[in-house]
Parts: sequence; C-alpha cells; structure tokens
Amino acid sequence: MSGAVQGQVDEFGAIGFRAREGFREHSRENTEILFADLGYKFSDQVENRFYLTMDRTNRNLPGGLTKSEMENDPSQANPLAIAQDWNKEWSYVHLADKLSIRTDEIQFDAGAFWFHRDLENRGFFSPDFREGIEEFCSDKFGGNLNFISCHEFFGRRNILTFGLSPQYEHEPTQNYENIFGHPGATTARDIGSSINVPAYLEDQLNIAPRLSILAGAQAIFAERHFIDEFLTDADGNQSNRQNFWGFNPKLGAIYEFNRETQAFMNFSRSWQPPSLDNLVDFTEGPNSSVVYTPLQPQHAWTIEIGTRGEYWRVQWELSILRFSIPATAAPSTVEFPGVGEPFRSRFSGNPDRFRVREFANACGAQFAAETGTFHTAEWQTRIGGDHRVDENHSAVQLRCEKFLLLAILGPGARTQAECGVVRELDGRVCIAHAENSCNRAEDFFAVRRRLFRHIDENRGLVEKSRTVNSVAAGQ
Repeated sequence: MSGAVQGQVDEFGAIGFRAREGFREHSRENTEILFADLGYKFSDQVENRFYLTMDRTNRNLPGGLTKSEMENDPSQANPLAIAQDWNKEWSYVHLADKLSIRTDEIQFDAGAFWFHRDLENRGFFSPDFREGIEEFCSDKFGGNLNFISCHEFFGRRNILTFGLSPQYEHEPTQNYENIFGHPGATTARDIGSSINVPAYLEDQLNIAPRLSILAGAQAIFAERHFIDEFLTDADGNQSNRQNFWGFNPKLGAIYEFNRETQAFMNFSRSWQPPSLDNLVDFTEGPNSSVVYTPLQPQHAWTIEIGTRGEYWRVQWELSILRFSIPATAAPSTVEFPGVGEPFRSRFSGNPDRFRVREFANACGAQFAAETGTFHTAEWQTRIGGDHRVDENHSAVQLRCEKFLLLAILGPGARTQAECGVVRELDGRVCIAHAENSCNRAEDFFAVRRRLFRHIDENRGLVEKSRTVNSVAAGQ
C-alpha cells in the first residue's frame, strides 16, 4: 500500500493477496486484488479523480451436508462437491472517473464508470437438476450527475439537491452439464440486460433557527430484458421484457438541540423492481432449463423517529422505525448470507428506507466523513438495495454502490461536505475481512438454486445468496 501527494496531483495504490485452507475439505481459496486512484486538483474548487479496481478469486466449494453428515463429521465435504469439483472462480475490472466542482454555495459532481466481470461456477448437476457449470461475463456502464445548491430562500437557509444516475448492464450466460468438473452439453444459454434510470429532487429548508423541514421525490424507470437462446428444453422460449416505473416521495423534519445533537422524523416510500435473479430460475426435471417468471416491484411505506448526536467521545443514534409492506408483495424466501451479514428474506423487512438523520449545519461547515441520508445516495441507485462485495474476499467494500465515484477518496482529498450536506463519502477504503469465508454457514447446508450472481441491476457489486431447501435435504 502506498500513496503520495505532489503539488496538484495525489495518488494511492494497494495490492492484496490471500490464501486460505478452510476447516472443511475442498474449501481452499486464493484471492488477489489491486486498487488505485489518481487525483488532480485543477483549483481550489475543481478536482478530478480516477479509480481502478481489479480482483480475482478462486474458491473451492465443499457443498452442503445433511444433518446426520454434519453431526458425524462437520469438516467433510459433500461427496459430489469433490466428484464434480465444485468451484467458483471470478474476476472483475472496475474503472471510474469523477469530476467535482465545489464553491461556498454550490456543489456539482459528474462521474462515469465501467464494471466488467467474468465468472465460472461449477456446481451441482444431475439429470433432474441441470444447472451444472455456469459461465457468464457482464459489462455494466453508468453515470452520475448530482447538483447541490445552498442559496438562501427568502432569507432562510436552504439546501436544494437534484440529480440523475442512469445505468445499463449486459450479461450473456451459458450453463453446461458438470461431468466430473468438466463442461458437457449445454443446458441453458441466455442474454440478460437491465436499465435503471433514477432521478431525484430534494429540498431542505430551515423554517426556524433550530428546525428544518425536508421534502423530496424520486422517479425511477427500470427495464428487465431476458433473451432465451436455448430453445430445445422442455420449457420452450422464455424470452421476456418488463418495464417498471416507480415514484417515491418523502417528508421529514429535523430539530437541532445544538450543533452536536438532533431529533428527526420522516415518512417515505421505498420501491424495488425485481432483478433478473428474481425473474429467472432453473426448473427441475429431465430436459429442464431456465424459466422466466414475471414479477411486480415491491414497495413499502416507512415512518422513522429518532435522535442522533455526540457528546465528548460518545456518539449515538437511536430511532424507532415502522414500515408497511403490502400483502401483495413478492413471496419471501429465506437466504443464507455471507459471513458478517444477518439472515434475511428475499423481500427485506426494511427495504431501502429513506432516513432523515442529517445535521442541518450552515453552508460551508466541514464534517467528518460519514454516511448520511440528506444526500444524493438516497435518490440514486438505492432501488435495489445496499450491498457489498459479498464473496468474502479481500476486495474493496463500499457502503453505497457509487462504484468508487463517491465512496473512496485518496490522499489529499478531504472529506468535506460543502453546503452542510453529508454525502455518501466514507472517505476510506474498506477491506472485507471475513473470518471464516471458506466455511460459511451456507456451505453446511444443502442448497439448490440458480446462483445469485447478477449485479441485481440496481447495485454495482457482486452479491451471492441462495435459497435454502432443507437442512436434511440431499444435494
């Protein structure tokens, strides 16, 4: 790891390597990662930053065990995992560039990214479940435009935020029979593509010295397009296209007891369209393949009341949250998470709520680098969730999927929020340290489900999760 600042240029780079031999048989893992960013400061108000991330991981998978097998010897692998050489190998390259313009009264950010991934997943295959070996590559392109103004409104402090964050992903996929770890006949071939275009507008107005109110809205267009190119299976042509439109209003208020302590409340709507992983799944049976099941977006209404602040060396945030999910939401299925993540259902009980919890400080105030909610991230690509690099490898881990556009700063780039708005700037590079990545809970149980390996059309980092059949189910 190294960094330097020279004149108007600053740079940072890090290289990591990890090799692990897990507790269970057939669970070795190797990971390499490279991260770099380069910044150039044109003036005190204008800065450009370029980011590069490269990652490669090779992981053997020990597979699921029945309850009796686990009680007898929890370190053993599923016999089929060895016979079929269950393994996951993936690599990705991530390029991003961000231009920032900041003055005492405005802040403007424009960015673009490209995210390329390759994956081969050798998994369970039988004549009745033909997922087998999966190979795919994907390219995701996106941009971000965000504008913040701190001009007063009729003599009162006011913060206006609006922006746009379009994204497009293209992903061809092919599945093969798993013949002792080698690809056999094709069992599925398809192309998936997705579009997300969220636009947002938000205004925060101080109506009294200590009280401010907030109103905003987010409009979203999403498209899911699936092209089935394997038409000889029993299910026939599964090609489909769905378009979704969403609109999410929010209202909130903040009361400042002092510069360090506040009370807040907000009422908001969240909305999430289905991903291709939700829409497309392998069926079971002879000559089976993938099936597209049309689904509708899920949404929820949320009310949150709480307090946040700090005193001396103590910081706190306490809130009471209540949400309402329509009964017509998509069916829920339990998913096993990666290490460090809680168990959750497919339909989250707290779907991407818009939380009002920012300090309404005066324009020009300097904050610590901390994720907030009166910021652009709440109105950009949060329609699908907030997920990290989930494969428990030493990869750059972002709290928001700004794809290094907003989340990582190198040496010399101060995490300063002009106009009194804390944006999605963590101001640091986080490395995922999964203590037992080769022996996650999910590896102890038998699972049968098409691998969740899309970016989920709403996120920028790989998520892996599967549906659990039964503790005692055989693979």
